[in-house]
Amino acid sequence: VRIRDRQELFEEACRIAVEHGGFTAAWIGRLDEPAGLLLPLAESGPPTTDSGFGGPGDPAPGLAPQGVAEIALREKRPAFDNAIGDAPGVAGPGHAPDTLAVRRAAFELGAQSVIALPLIVEGQTFGILTLYAPERNFFDDEELKQLTELASDISFGLEFIAKEEKVDYLAYYDPLTGLPNRTLFFDRLTHQLGAAGRDGLKVVLVVMDMDRFRQINDTFGRQAGDVLIAATAQRLGATLRDQDSVARIGADNFAIAVTGAWQTLDAAHFVEERLAQIFGQTFLLGKEELRVSVTAGVAVFPGDAGDAEKLFANAEAALKKAKAGGERFLFYGPEMNARIAESLRLENRLRQALQNGEMVLWYQPKVSVTTRRLCGFEALMRWNDPESGLVPPAKFIPLMEQTGLILEAGRWALSQVARDCRLWTASGVAPPRIAVNVSPIQLRQKDFVATVVNAAHETEEAGSTLDLEITESVIMDNVEAIIPILQTVRGLGVQIAVDDFGTGYSSLAYIARLPIQDLKIDRSFVVGMTQNQDSLAIVRSVISLAHSLRLKVVAEGVESEEQAALLLELGCDEMQGFLISRPTPSGLVPDLIRQLQRATRDEPAGKRSAGTRKRKEGD
Repeated sequence: VRIRDRQELFEEACRIAVEHGGFTAAWIGRLDEPAGLLLPLAESGPPTTDSGFGGPGDPAPGLAPQGVAEIALREKRPAFDNAIGDAPGVAGPGHAPDTLAVRRAAFELGAQSVIALPLIVEGQTFGILTLYAPERNFFDDEELKQLTELASDISFGLEFIAKEEKVDYLAYYDPLTGLPNRTLFFDRLTHQLGAAGRDGLKVVLVVMDMDRFRQINDTFGRQAGDVLIAATAQRLGATLRDQDSVARIGADNFAIAVTGAWQTLDAAHFVEERLAQIFGQTFLLGKEELRVSVTAGVAVFPGDAGDAEKLFANAEAALKKAKAGGERFLFYGPEMNARIAESLRLENRLRQALQNGEMVLWYQPKVSVTTRRLCGFEALMRWNDPESGLVPPAKFIPLMEQTGLILEAGRWALSQVARDCRLWTASGVAPPRIAVNVSPIQLRQKDFVATVVNAAHETEEAGSTLDLEITESVIMDNVEAIIPILQTVRGLGVQIAVDDFGTGYSSLAYIARLPIQDLKIDRSFVVGMTQNQDSLAIVRSVISLAHSLRLKVVAEGVESEEQAALLLELGCDEMQGFLISRPTPSGLVPDLIRQLQRATRDEPAGKRSAGTRKRKEGD
């Protein structure tokens, strides 16, 4: 009567029947109706390990036709046999089917009679309690009455536990959707915020309200409204990870909380993408297809609040403001809304820029440190914005990385190199090798190699050769996956340079394994090496390391003859920077090539080395 756990109820019933009731053995099985099996739940009877009475983990016995178990389950009444020793296969060598194997085990322990008592829960047969007695003709009318009451008590206990579980379920879950309700959501959100705080992460809380839900109920009926709510809950659950939280917190209100290393724009994109994923498709209500929208308020932990209650209140405040202003969603922090609005505006402008052909490539030459002879160009992306003019890459490349627009821009840049080379060739100059920067996102795409193959082929047909530059941080991000990709690209004749070397803490073991040709010293070290001994030491070390690995060294950001002379002294191979030329529009590159070629021809032999000797004597 006092037990509140099913398994404990079963085990205690069997134990008491044997220890206090004097039965040889007792076991309880649950009916698996589709399979026609009794799934063992609990048993008692010496010796339990060999009894075969159906303890947990034992094979599930089938139902012997017209056996006591089959009759009890089929007719929902007690069924007994007062002389099990007379049954086929019990005493003799024959093999009786299914549950009679259990009867044989009981007989070997001295049992003479058996009864199967159905356990009925809310009018449905749950399973049976089977008892074995040590005497023949044990089960008479008086015993049958008492045991029927016993089975009823167990059935009552099962019903009570089921109802208690239902009450507990309704206290924490929404019965229509199966999602946590507001109470459980607050509890989970509290734990989620605690974990995020320990790990230095953020939690985005989104509270949303379905638009025009009352009208939908009035038009299509309450049942249709329930179907819509259930379908929304299913879509919500499908879009989230196990560690995230989702709940139905009101009639037409839902909440989700997602943990991550969020940046401002990341959070905005998450909300926008999830709302589009859930509500971008129509819902089917009967034969009617209905498009539904929501309004959402967003608050971010820890910036907007440090606890679940305050964070939730702020998200609801943002929701109220969004509904009043007719916005799809708003963040609680006004400054965040302003930054997001500006980022989204810039993102839309960038999308239009790619569509309208506003992106251009400018080219900066790389020359030999010793001869100043042109060795190649680096292609640099610029945005020719009709509103603000030429925009440098630092202003828009990071946003392209966040939004994925860099994929389209990267493909365009790889193919644009070939188009520019054709124009230069037509103007009478032979284009040198052209290096294009590759984004980490591009490297992770399945079609990356195919894209490079096409671009390299187009560039070769245009009279040049395509090279790639990747940042040091990209290598360290997933070096084992990147190596085979770069090896394939290298097989095409494409040279690969590691850009910004010295800033990404590369492992020398990985650098030695990479199929690369160049190391590019980061501009910050080159600029500081004439004033800072640490920068000079880094430049000297990188040059020595690269040469020991048979790699070429390119210095970026060279702005003065003093820097160039020092690079010559240190044995650097190539350089690029304002000293040689600023990045140049594609249309002016032929003139720049001719100018660099003339300068090389007109330069007196040995001038650079003489200048270096003079500097050393002055030191």
